[in-house]
Amino acid sequence: MSDNRFALVEFQGSQLLTIFDGETVRVAMKPLVDALGIDWVSQYKRIQRDPLLSEGMVIMTMPSERGMQETVTLPIDLMHGWLFTLTVSKVREDARARVIAYQRECYQVLHDYWVKGAAINPRHAQGGTTSTGDLLKLVDRLKSEWQPDIKAMLHAVLAQTCERMNVPLPPIEAFGQPSLPDLEIAGTFFAGLMSLREAGITFDHHRQDEMLAISLPEIGKLFEKRRIDSARNHKLWRALRAHPAFMDVGVVNSRDGKSRHCWMFNRAKLPGLETAPAR
Repeated sequence: MSDNRFALVEFQGSQLLTIFDGETVRVAMKPLVDALGIDWVSQYKRIQRDPLLSEGMVIMTMPSERGMQETVTLPIDLMHGWLFTLTVSKVREDARARVIAYQRECYQVLHDYWVKGAAINPRHAQGGTTSTGDLLKLVDRLKSEWQPDIKAMLHAVLAQTCERMNVPLPPIEAFGQPSLPDLEIAGTFFAGLMSLREAGITFDHHRQDEMLAISLPEIGKLFEKRRIDSARNHKLWRALRAHPAFMDVGVVNSRDGKSRHCWMFNRAKLPGLETAPAR
């Protein structure tokens, strides 16, 4: 029996993973934030600070390869408001045009509501049955998804769709594993860090020896100066988040007393970097 709480909602050419709590359709926020190339930790803190968003935020359980996991959700109406306030320059480059188009439409909707008394959405769906095209679109997204937890959630949605269409459900293993290029990109990056370390260059900002905290802009300049090749921007972010050593992204109080925005990793899971250098 599939879990009918989960569904995909079409939005600006993308599909949002949603969950129905019995009263409200909620959007799983982390997959959306990751798809836009925005830092999840900073957005989570922003949601917590906002009086309206924090009021609507609910942590719910969704399936993952490790069993049921907690995920942050917002009612779909508040999700629209959150998107409207995004700083476009912080959105991944290939997603900016869609966000700008959405925000432009929001301004028009607000104008029509206050000036004309109503706003009409000409694209509003009138319901209907799931088509073969919908199923194939879901399968394509499942194949391309690289995060195991999100892949498991999408498989739950596929189970619901297959049951509705009376077609067999393939096991999740049939849709592939996290892509090898991500592991290669992360491996190349950490090999570059080892080169810096061998050259006696300090780049770790964490006060605890078992943790590695690095500033990607600083590392980028060091790599460029020493001609070390590495992926940049969202390709690198995606690869580092998929690495087993990844812990978090946030502000670190460095050993020199300055606060820096850093990516944090568990040294024990980084061969060659598992021990801190002499301070």
